[in-house]
Amino acid sequence: MQRHDRLASQKQIALDLGPMVSTANESALRAAYVRLELSRFLSFEQAMSDAAYAIGIRNLADAIARRESAERIADIFANDQANYRLQFTQAFRAELRAVISAQEQEVADAS
Repeated sequence: MQRHDRLASQKQIALDLGPMVSTANESALRAAYVRLELSRFLSFEQAMSDAAYAIGIRNLADAIARRESAERIADIFANDQANYRLQFTQAFRAELRAVISAQEQEVADAS
């Protein structure tokens, strides 16, 4: 049993139970606090001073930030893909015009 306890403790990930992250992220933390609807029970300061609530609020704020980052990346990719399609279409049209002009020139030369 002791061996299992030692192995489990070696593999366990340490939780960040420290105080509130920097004040630069306070708006993200407050947004997560509002989304969790904790204001019915606790003030923001009370929630952040409780380790369990603070972990939940930080994790939600992090998840929101990651989702927004993923959405921004998806938007950028979609815009890039649209630009690529537009460039491809324009290049295809230019090549098609060149072929048609060459064929028209051959017909004109032949007559």
